[in-house]
Amino acid sequence: MTRRRRERAEWAATRRPERPISPAQQKHDDIVRALAQRLYDKGTLDALVLHTTYSTNGYSGEVDALGIAGDRWRFYEVKTNRNDASYGHALEQYWRYCKAHPDRDVVGIYVTGGERLHVERLPRYRHDFQQDSPLPTDER
Repeated sequence: MTRRRRERAEWAATRRPERPISPAQQKHDDIVRALAQRLYDKGTLDALVLHTTYSTNGYSGEVDALGIAGDRWRFYEVKTNRNDASYGHALEQYWRYCKAHPDRDVVGIYVTGGERLHVERLPRYRHDFQQDSPLPTDER
């Protein structure tokens, strides 16, 4: 890249206005920060990674928080609202991560915010049989 092009690119980068963060995204980020602080204060994790992405074995996605304690991985999925749809989406994301990393012992944890953090463990994903849907079906 020539010096002139580099200078123009640097100038253009400084001229771009930053996109404002939506209130929903701000709430989500606040919950992730509160979770990270809680996990840090607890001191049970060897490592904690926030807002990371993965693309492995044909699966890709984003993880809000990924904790490592010994040989066990903890998948934290943060949602701003606590309802069935959010729970189902978190469960699907957790299972997709487990499919992408079948060699890892992964525990899924669903986190929602409010005045207090609500933390709930997700059902374990089992690699030994096919799971099509994380939600129960109404068979009549």
